[in-house]
Amino acid sequence: MWLDKSREIEQQLIDWRREFHKIPELGFDLEKTAAHLGKILQEMGLKPRRYAGTGLVADIEADDPIGPVIGLRADMDAMPVEEDTGHSFASEHPGAMHACGHDAHMAILLGAAKLLIENSDKWKGRVRLIFQPAEELVSGARKMISEGVLENPKVEAVFGLHIWQVMEFGKIGIKPGVFMASADNFSITINGKAAHGAMPHEGRDSVAAAADLIHGLQANLTRVVPTVESYVLTFGKINGGTKGNIVAEKVEIDGTFRTFSPEVREIIKKRFADFLESIEKAHGVKTEYKLLNSAPPLINDGELAKKLEKEFVDLFGPEEVIRFGPVLPSEDFAEFCRKVPSVFFFLGGGGKDFEFPHHHGRFDIDERALPYGTAALLRAVEAGSGLEA
Repeated sequence: MWLDKSREIEQQLIDWRREFHKIPELGFDLEKTAAHLGKILQEMGLKPRRYAGTGLVADIEADDPIGPVIGLRADMDAMPVEEDTGHSFASEHPGAMHACGHDAHMAILLGAAKLLIENSDKWKGRVRLIFQPAEELVSGARKMISEGVLENPKVEAVFGLHIWQVMEFGKIGIKPGVFMASADNFSITINGKAAHGAMPHEGRDSVAAAADLIHGLQANLTRVVPTVESYVLTFGKINGGTKGNIVAEKVEIDGTFRTFSPEVREIIKKRFADFLESIEKAHGVKTEYKLLNSAPPLINDGELAKKLEKEFVDLFGPEEVIRFGPVLPSEDFAEFCRKVPSVFFFLGGGGKDFEFPHHHGRFDIDERALPYGTAALLRAVEAGSGLEA
């Protein structure tokens, strides 16, 4: 039923996705996106409420409201990427692009809302639509939860999806337990002392200290993290110095580390502190270390994920549903998983004609995936609350 009905509104889903694609915004600064989304929800007869500044939440009641409250979440924010697709619906905002599929996620959830409203006699309880800002900052989910998005009434389960370029159109990737990695994004400032390049002994070389930090910490972690555990440490940005013949007074470094294990995450955090202390002693510098934002590993509820996997096999066929993951990219949907039974899954949206990856200026999706995503969310509500198929 749900796949057929979702296919009937495919053009509407495509239109919504392209409307959002034109107006990408970053982080929590999503006023245009929130205004457009709010207008659509109001036209459906809903009363959206603001959370976390630009996030939107709206509840849909069935004809029989006695039943569980199920949350469905879509992220809203774009990437600081210059679009290079050549689409007629390309970004109208220089330096910003929906290069991760969040435009599709919003359209998919709007489609689920439309069909839930039109078929309110076929289910019981309430569905809470959660449109979340700042996923790319791994901050929005925590902010919405702190403002009570899972309360009044209490949300008993949350489901979400992410369009996934690695998988071809029509595929669904799901896995009980650990599904995506934690993310800890950090900045380090090394403060030394400037000196003439011919007399480096009179200074405190922050560039040399940075070099030891980057190479040394990478090597050190291989000796403290168990070999059976996966993790990644990336130093993605470094900036320092003013001239080739001046000992650099300051170096700034940004990076990220990720793992599937909360225990390994704590090992890495502690090793950072210990290693920075050793760098200070060895080079006579001072360091400042800041965790900019973070999210825990995304751990799907085991029993609910198994149930949803069976529902997807029934909906799409056994050849289309695959056990997938875990993967080292992160998602702050993990914050919902920590609070209530939750499941996150991947929706195939790639293939041979969609070779450019997430976060690339030529990223694109197979729009035929949109009705599959809507049908999948509706089937997820079934798994959580007993919707009639």
